[in-house]
Amino acid sequence: MAAHPGHETPSTGLDTPNESEVFATLCHLVSRIDAEDRMQEVIKKAQDLERGDLQLLVDCLSMSIDKNAAPLKCRSYVWRSLIKIASTAKVFAQNHTLDSACLVREAGSPPSIYNISGKASLRVKVLRKIENSQPHYNESLVSWSHIYHSNVIPVYSVFLDNGINPSLVSPDFTYGNICNYIQEHPEASRILLVCDIASGLSYLHEHNLVHGGLYPDCVLVSDEGRALIANVDVTSNSRDSDSLSIRYSAPELVGEDDGVQPTQASDMWSFACLCYEVHFESTRNCVPWLTLYLRLYPERSPTSKLLRSSEF
Repeated sequence: MAAHPGHETPSTGLDTPNESEVFATLCHLVSRIDAEDRMQEVIKKAQDLERGDLQLLVDCLSMSIDKNAAPLKCRSYVWRSLIKIASTAKVFAQNHTLDSACLVREAGSPPSIYNISGKASLRVKVLRKIENSQPHYNESLVSWSHIYHSNVIPVYSVFLDNGINPSLVSPDFTYGNICNYIQEHPEASRILLVCDIASGLSYLHEHNLVHGGLYPDCVLVSDEGRALIANVDVTSNSRDSDSLSIRYSAPELVGEDDGVQPTQASDMWSFACLCYEVHFESTRNCVPWLTLYLRLYPERSPTSKLLRSSEF
């Protein structure tokens, strides 16, 4: 795999399928998953496969996504096939899995931080452990652990301490979130950082994923000064309904209906708010967010969620 900016790609330490053997049939396989009925056929047939064959299928589908081997018209169907099969079978692609033998915890390091053996400068942080008690893995978590883009922080699965439940780990960056970074590095190109965020968000939306929590704490900066999007759902076992800062929330998400879910459109609202803050290095009092909300929706009264928020 090509390295993401800001870190080396960790060696998985596992025997992945021989690329010269797999790639010959890979394009033919994925080119046939070009419609909804073909996708459903692949998912259904996967239910009858043995564990080893399931692993090979997931590896092939994942490789086709990472290497752009799938024709453009097939990519959405290939991606959905991968996530559905992997979550149902509780299987992670080996090219997105680390060997626990490669992880070393140094004395004095926090318990969630590991070094990659032989790569002193490369560290990973344990984000969460996936519970194995459910019949299927959460599709959102499986999706994030199979994403491969230079502006999205990679998430790998790993079985720590000989456990049967996989943990999700991600590279640990020296720099903090994007707003802290630009305060400490005023010479940084803010346009480049914004373009990085846009590129990562576009990739997520192309794969029918909604971030749902795009604000500064979810955008980290690599050692090379490039912005990478992290995911809030991966880092916690339960999603807080107010986890997306009110100041970055689209109006429909802070209305009276608590059942409204984030969408790609609300992601774009959050992205615009984040761009404003990155570009102008604003503080929370620079933009009258509540006033803006009431001007856009004069017929609405401030909701209890807005009024109790410390953002205003």
